[in-house]
Amino acid sequence: MRTPARHSHASRWGIATAFALALAIATPATAQAALLAPDVPIPASTVLVGGGELPWQAATVEVTSAEEVRAARAAEIEAARQAQVASRAEALRGEGARVSEAGTTVSPVDPGSYRISSTYGPRTPPCSGCSSFHNGLDFAAPLGTPIRAVQAGVVEHVGYGDWGTHSGGIVVLRHADGTATSYNHMSSAGIYVSSGQQVQVGEVIAGVGNEGYSTGPHLHFSVYLPDGSTTEPLSWLAARGVTP
Repeated sequence: MRTPARHSHASRWGIATAFALALAIATPATAQAALLAPDVPIPASTVLVGGGELPWQAATVEVTSAEEVRAARAAEIEAARQAQVASRAEALRGEGARVSEAGTTVSPVDPGSYRISSTYGPRTPPCSGCSSFHNGLDFAAPLGTPIRAVQAGVVEHVGYGDWGTHSGGIVVLRHADGTATSYNHMSSAGIYVSSGQQVQVGEVIAGVGNEGYSTGPHLHFSVYLPDGSTTEPLSWLAARGVTP
Protein backbone atom coordinates (compact mmCIF):
# COMPACT_ATOMS: atom_id res chain seq x y z
CA MET A 1 0.00 0.00 0.00
CA ARG A 2 1.46 3.41 -1.05
CA THR A 3 1.85 6.13 1.44
CA PRO A 4 0.25 9.55 0.72
CA ALA A 5 3.70 11.09 0.19
CA ARG A 6 4.69 8.49 -2.40
CA HIS A 7 1.35 8.81 -4.11
CA SER A 8 1.77 12.57 -4.34
CA HIS A 9 5.29 12.22 -5.70
CA ALA A 10 4.20 9.68 -8.28
CA SER A 11 1.29 11.84 -9.34
CA ARG A 12 3.53 14.84 -9.89
CA TRP A 13 5.98 12.71 -11.86
CA GLY A 14 3.16 11.36 -13.99
CA ILE A 15 1.76 14.81 -14.73
CA ALA A 16 5.18 16.22 -15.63
CA THR A 17 5.91 13.27 -17.91
CA ALA A 18 2.56 13.58 -19.64
CA PHE A 19 3.10 17.33 -20.13
CA ALA A 20 6.54 16.78 -21.64
CA LEU A 21 5.22 14.08 -23.99
CA ALA A 22 2.37 16.32 -25.07
CA LEU A 23 4.81 19.10 -25.92
CA ALA A 24 7.04 16.68 -27.82
CA ILE A 25 4.10 15.45 -29.88
CA ALA A 26 2.72 18.92 -30.62
CA THR A 27 5.92 20.86 -31.32
CA PRO A 28 9.10 18.79 -30.90
CA ALA A 29 11.49 21.72 -31.26
CA THR A 30 9.53 23.92 -28.88
CA ALA A 31 9.22 21.16 -26.31
CA GLN A 32 12.92 20.43 -26.42
CA ALA A 33 13.74 24.11 -25.95
CA ALA A 34 11.35 24.33 -23.03
CA LEU A 35 12.89 21.31 -21.32
CA LEU A 36 16.48 22.39 -21.89
CA ALA A 37 16.04 26.14 -21.15
CA PRO A 38 17.61 27.30 -17.87
CA ASP A 39 15.29 28.30 -15.11
CA VAL A 40 15.70 32.11 -15.45
CA PRO A 41 13.19 34.20 -13.52
CA ILE A 42 11.38 36.90 -15.52
CA PRO A 43 11.75 40.36 -13.96
CA ALA A 44 8.44 41.57 -12.63
CA SER A 45 8.89 44.91 -14.45
CA THR A 46 8.67 43.19 -17.86
CA VAL A 47 5.49 41.24 -17.21
CA LEU A 48 2.41 42.57 -18.96
CA VAL A 49 -0.63 42.64 -16.70
CA GLY A 50 -3.94 43.62 -18.19
CA GLY A 51 -2.41 45.08 -21.36
CA GLY A 52 0.34 46.99 -19.52
CA GLU A 53 3.33 48.68 -21.18
CA LEU A 54 6.87 47.34 -21.38
CA PRO A 55 9.46 49.56 -19.67
CA TRP A 56 11.40 50.31 -22.87
CA GLN A 57 8.16 51.23 -24.63
CA ALA A 58 7.43 53.80 -21.94
CA ALA A 59 10.99 55.14 -22.21
CA THR A 60 10.63 55.49 -25.98
CA VAL A 61 7.45 57.48 -25.55
CA GLU A 62 9.17 59.77 -23.04
CA VAL A 63 12.21 60.35 -25.31
CA THR A 64 10.02 61.05 -28.33
CA SER A 65 7.96 63.47 -26.29
CA ALA A 66 11.09 65.30 -25.08
CA GLU A 67 12.43 65.56 -28.63
CA GLU A 68 9.12 66.95 -29.83
CA VAL A 69 9.15 69.55 -27.06
CA ARG A 70 12.71 70.61 -27.95
CA ALA A 71 11.85 70.79 -31.66
CA ALA A 72 8.74 72.85 -30.94
CA ARG A 73 10.73 75.21 -28.73
CA ALA A 74 13.41 75.63 -31.40
CA ALA A 75 10.71 76.40 -33.97
CA GLU A 76 9.19 79.01 -31.66
CA ILE A 77 12.57 80.69 -31.15
CA GLU A 78 13.28 80.74 -34.90
CA ALA A 79 9.81 82.14 -35.65
CA ALA A 80 10.32 84.87 -33.05
CA ARG A 81 13.72 85.74 -34.55
CA GLN A 82 12.29 85.92 -38.06
CA ALA A 83 9.44 88.13 -36.82
CA GLN A 84 11.94 90.43 -35.11
CA VAL A 85 14.06 90.69 -38.26
CA ALA A 86 10.96 91.39 -40.37
CA SER A 87 9.74 94.04 -37.93
CA ARG A 88 13.13 95.74 -37.87
CA ALA A 89 13.41 95.62 -41.64
CA GLU A 90 9.95 97.16 -42.04
CA ALA A 91 10.81 100.00 -39.65
CA LEU A 92 14.10 100.65 -41.39
CA ARG A 93 12.47 100.61 -44.83
CA GLY A 94 10.23 103.44 -43.70
CA GLU A 95 13.27 105.36 -42.55
CA GLY A 96 14.93 104.64 -45.90
CA ALA A 97 11.99 106.15 -47.77
CA ARG A 98 12.50 109.36 -45.79
CA VAL A 99 16.26 109.39 -46.53
CA SER A 100 15.69 108.79 -50.25
CA GLU A 101 14.09 112.22 -50.58
CA ALA A 102 17.57 113.76 -50.21
CA GLY A 103 18.84 112.59 -53.62
CA THR A 104 19.41 109.74 -56.07
CA THR A 105 22.61 108.50 -54.37
CA VAL A 106 23.43 108.23 -50.66
CA SER A 107 26.25 106.87 -48.54
CA PRO A 108 25.87 103.15 -47.75
CA VAL A 109 26.42 103.97 -44.05
CA ASP A 110 25.10 107.12 -42.39
CA PRO A 111 27.68 109.91 -41.91
CA GLY A 112 29.01 110.07 -38.38
CA SER A 113 28.42 106.38 -37.67
CA TYR A 114 31.58 104.94 -39.26
CA ARG A 115 35.22 105.45 -40.17
CA ILE A 116 36.94 104.39 -43.41
CA SER A 117 39.21 101.49 -42.40
CA SER A 118 40.50 100.36 -45.81
CA THR A 119 40.42 101.97 -49.25
CA TYR A 120 40.45 100.59 -52.79
CA GLY A 121 43.68 99.28 -54.31
CA PRO A 122 46.90 97.45 -53.37
CA ARG A 123 47.49 96.89 -49.66
CA THR A 124 49.28 94.76 -47.13
CA PRO A 125 46.83 91.95 -46.30
CA PRO A 126 45.41 92.68 -42.84
CA CYS A 127 44.64 89.03 -42.06
CA SER A 128 45.50 85.51 -43.12
CA GLY A 129 43.58 84.86 -46.33
CA CYS A 130 42.84 88.54 -46.95
CA SER A 131 43.64 89.86 -50.42
CA SER A 132 46.60 92.08 -51.30
CA PHE A 133 44.35 94.05 -53.67
CA HIS A 134 41.27 95.49 -52.03
CA ASN A 135 38.43 95.85 -54.54
CA GLY A 136 36.18 97.89 -52.29
CA LEU A 137 35.83 100.45 -49.55
CA ASP A 138 35.53 99.41 -45.89
CA PHE A 139 33.22 101.26 -43.50
CA ALA A 140 34.08 100.25 -39.92
CA ALA A 141 30.98 100.58 -37.73
CA PRO A 142 29.31 98.86 -34.77
CA LEU A 143 27.50 95.58 -35.36
CA GLY A 144 23.98 96.12 -36.68
CA THR A 145 24.62 99.66 -37.98
CA PRO A 146 22.13 100.19 -40.86
CA ILE A 147 23.45 99.59 -44.39
CA ARG A 148 21.57 101.50 -47.08
CA ALA A 149 21.05 100.99 -50.80
CA VAL A 150 23.20 103.73 -52.37
CA GLN A 151 20.75 103.97 -55.28
CA ALA A 152 17.38 102.55 -56.23
CA GLY A 153 17.60 99.15 -57.87
CA VAL A 154 16.78 95.46 -57.81
CA VAL A 155 18.28 92.90 -55.45
CA GLU A 156 20.20 90.70 -57.88
CA HIS A 157 21.78 88.37 -55.37
CA VAL A 158 21.57 87.45 -51.69
CA GLY A 159 23.90 84.83 -50.28
CA TYR A 160 26.12 83.70 -47.48
CA GLY A 161 29.62 82.47 -48.28
CA ASP A 162 28.70 81.51 -51.86
CA TRP A 163 31.21 84.02 -53.23
CA GLY A 164 33.86 82.46 -50.99
CA THR A 165 34.11 82.20 -47.23
CA HIS A 166 35.95 85.54 -47.13
CA SER A 167 32.79 87.54 -47.88
CA GLY A 168 30.29 86.31 -45.28
CA GLY A 169 26.78 87.56 -46.06
CA ILE A 170 26.39 89.32 -49.42
CA VAL A 171 23.78 91.55 -51.05
CA VAL A 172 24.19 92.70 -54.67
CA LEU A 173 22.01 95.46 -56.14
CA ARG A 174 21.66 96.16 -59.87
CA HIS A 175 20.93 99.80 -60.71
CA ALA A 176 19.25 101.47 -63.71
CA ASP A 177 22.50 102.23 -65.59
CA GLY A 178 23.72 98.63 -65.31
CA THR A 179 26.10 99.32 -62.45
CA ALA A 180 26.02 96.88 -59.53
CA THR A 181 26.93 97.56 -55.92
CA SER A 182 27.80 94.83 -53.42
CA TYR A 183 27.60 94.86 -49.63
CA ASN A 184 29.57 92.24 -47.71
CA HIS A 185 30.38 90.65 -44.31
CA MET A 186 26.86 90.64 -42.89
CA SER A 187 25.47 87.75 -40.85
CA SER A 188 22.61 85.78 -42.40
CA ALA A 189 20.24 87.31 -39.81
CA GLY A 190 21.54 90.77 -40.69
CA ILE A 191 20.22 90.71 -44.28
CA TYR A 192 16.77 92.28 -44.65
CA VAL A 193 16.06 91.85 -48.37
CA SER A 194 15.58 88.96 -50.79
CA SER A 195 16.51 88.30 -54.41
CA GLY A 196 14.28 90.06 -56.94
CA GLN A 197 13.09 92.70 -54.50
CA GLN A 198 12.85 96.33 -55.63
CA VAL A 199 14.60 98.74 -53.26
CA GLN A 200 14.59 102.53 -53.02
CA VAL A 201 17.61 104.78 -52.59
CA GLY A 202 18.44 104.98 -48.90
CA GLU A 203 16.42 101.89 -48.00
CA VAL A 204 18.05 99.82 -45.26
CA ILE A 205 18.96 96.47 -46.75
CA ALA A 206 21.16 94.99 -44.02
CA GLY A 207 23.09 95.57 -40.81
CA VAL A 208 26.87 95.73 -40.42
CA GLY A 209 28.39 92.34 -39.58
CA ASN A 210 31.73 90.71 -38.90
CA GLU A 211 31.51 87.52 -40.98
CA GLY A 212 34.09 85.96 -43.30
CA TYR A 213 37.65 87.26 -43.42
CA SER A 214 37.28 90.26 -41.17
CA THR A 215 39.32 92.08 -38.54
CA GLY A 216 36.27 93.72 -36.99
CA PRO A 217 32.67 94.78 -37.72
CA HIS A 218 32.53 96.63 -41.04
CA LEU A 219 30.83 96.95 -44.41
CA HIS A 220 32.89 96.07 -47.47
CA PHE A 221 31.31 98.12 -50.28
CA SER A 222 32.20 97.49 -53.94
CA VAL A 223 31.06 99.05 -57.22
CA TYR A 224 30.93 96.92 -60.40
CA LEU A 225 30.65 98.63 -63.77
CA PRO A 226 28.34 97.13 -66.43
CA ASP A 227 31.31 95.22 -67.93
CA GLY A 228 31.92 93.48 -64.60
CA SER A 229 35.08 95.34 -63.61
CA THR A 230 35.36 97.12 -60.27
CA THR A 231 35.98 100.82 -59.83
CA GLU A 232 37.16 102.99 -56.95
CA PRO A 233 34.10 103.54 -54.70
CA LEU A 234 35.19 106.88 -53.20
CA SER A 235 35.46 108.49 -56.64
CA TRP A 236 32.24 106.86 -57.82
CA LEU A 237 30.31 108.21 -54.82
CA ALA A 238 31.95 111.65 -55.05
CA ALA A 239 30.93 111.95 -58.72
CA ARG A 240 27.33 111.55 -57.53
CA GLY A 241 27.52 114.13 -54.78
CA VAL A 242 28.33 111.81 -51.87
CA THR A 243 31.52 112.26 -49.84
CA PRO A 244 31.98 109.48 -47.27
